[in-house]
Amino acid sequence: MKYPIPDSEDIEWQQDMLREIDRTLETIVDDFELESRVEKYLTDVIARVASLRAYSGY
Repeated sequence: MKYPIPDSEDIEWQQDMLREIDRTLETIVDDFELESRVEKYLTDVIARVASLRAYSGY
């Protein structure tokens, strides 16, 4: 696996991973010309990541 998973529950690791996913997705939406359908899907994924971040205490 590219990103090793901790042996036990690690909320900080989870928060960091979600933060990085969010940054990467935002960069894709902001820096690339996307078809509206693709942008719609990415926007939905970003919203889901935001919910996961809020749930995990980010």
